[in-house]
Amino acid sequence: LQVSGGKGPYHWSLTGGNLPPGLTLSNTGTISGTPTTNGNYTYTIQATDNTKPTPHQATTTLTTTVT
Repeated sequence: LQVSGGKGPYHWSLTGGNLPPGLTLSNTGTISGTPTTNGNYTYTIQATDNTKPTPHQATTTLTTTVT
């Protein structure tokens, strides 16, 4: 995943829903693994920057279809 603006490094987190089983999200924004179950998966991911004293946050909702 990528983000622009703000101040790095960025921290990524899953804040809603579920990634497809077998996939993981690293705190650096990489989704990796091999999905194991077919279906549609909707999830929300948040990026938090390193601005002090108040970090900026952005979220997006994604859907992944595994067939």
